Amino acid sequence: MAVIGFITEKQLPILLVLAGLLFFPGVPIAVKNYKKAYYIQLEDMCIVCSGRINNLFRKTRMMYQDIGYVERGREEPVIYPYGTTREQMVKEFGRYINVYNKDKKYLFSFREKSSIMDILLKKKSTYTDSR
Repeated sequence: MAVIGFITEKQLPILLVLAGLLFFPGVPIAVKNYKKAYYIQLEDMCIVCSGRINNLFRKTRMMYQDIGYVERGREEPVIYPYGTTREQMVKEFGRYINVYNKDKKYLFSFREKSSIMDILLKKKSTYTDSR
């Protein structure tokens, strides 16, 4: 396209080169940030989940007592960012733990870490017992 632009016009190739310089380096950076946006925050009363399948930047709050099942035996996340695979997520970030509600509906995934798992189970049992 740039060669045809050079032959026909003067401004078109300059715009194409500038667009290429701006677009192509930005794609890997955006994909890396996109994958890193899959995270959870453990707060006092709820869990804040980011990076849902439909909208990367949508944050969902859920109560600890909504957790029904924690799936540890599986390595990869149930939901993963578009443009990558479950295996790539495990290779890049490590093993995952998947969390479901009492009806076995998927809630969220998080990277396997014993400290997060301990806090999650402690808060779940604390809030479930206080009902």
